[in-house]
Amino acid sequence: MMMGIVASTLAARASIVNGFGRPLRKRDRFTTRRERFGPRMRRERAASNFVLAAQQCRVGIALRTTPGANAWSCTADRPPGKALGDTWEYDGRQWTRVATTGPGPLQAMAMVYDEARSMTILIGGMNAERAMNGKTWGWDGTTWRELSATGPSPRIGSGIAYDAARRDVVLFGGTGSSFTHTGDTWLWNGRAWREAKVAGPSARGMGYMAFDRSRGVTVLFGGRFKFPEDAADTWEWNGSSWRPVP
Repeated sequence: MMMGIVASTLAARASIVNGFGRPLRKRDRFTTRRERFGPRMRRERAASNFVLAAQQCRVGIALRTTPGANAWSCTADRPPGKALGDTWEYDGRQWTRVATTGPGPLQAMAMVYDEARSMTILIGGMNAERAMNGKTWGWDGTTWRELSATGPSPRIGSGIAYDAARRDVVLFGGTGSSFTHTGDTWLWNGRAWREAKVAGPSARGMGYMAFDRSRGVTVLFGGRFKFPEDAADTWEWNGSSWRPVP
């Protein structure tokens, strides 16, 4: 669908390159899907904040950087035969495991950096027993903390982005516990989720979202209706309503 990346995770979750085979750089802008849930890369801030959720057969990771810091944090799911839920940080030279407790082993979770609260937000995902997570967790750079057990229903593959204009995390859609797609929109203000009960994009999983700072809107592209039907439409969220982009 778009430019691809490869997140090759051997013992140390090593090589991360883009589709052209060169090392991943901060100015790269792309979102793509690979295998069932895909690697997914989002640029959340002009110079610093990245969120990457790379769900492959073996591992799901999410990375973020905090403003003024040179560290990326990574949360892994599982290699063959073993479930993992540890968190790693990358300082530009090496990976360091920084936590072994937290949300637990998950894959296909949604993660984004919340600039207003200086915290990475994790919601959803599926564990090794294929049970879906409905809790919201926050990573402050040192520890994970459960933030909420209410809000969006348990799901995987949601689109998520941080709305810098309104200081909200915006979540759209995903695939629910019965493996049916959802088409709801939720907003996180740092304390609680609120459903925005508005018309918008059709129900889907694996929609790709990013905030367009120049125009102050959150952009949603594509997703999956059902295998093998992929969407190719584009929508914009202005904080109160969705608008299809011709």
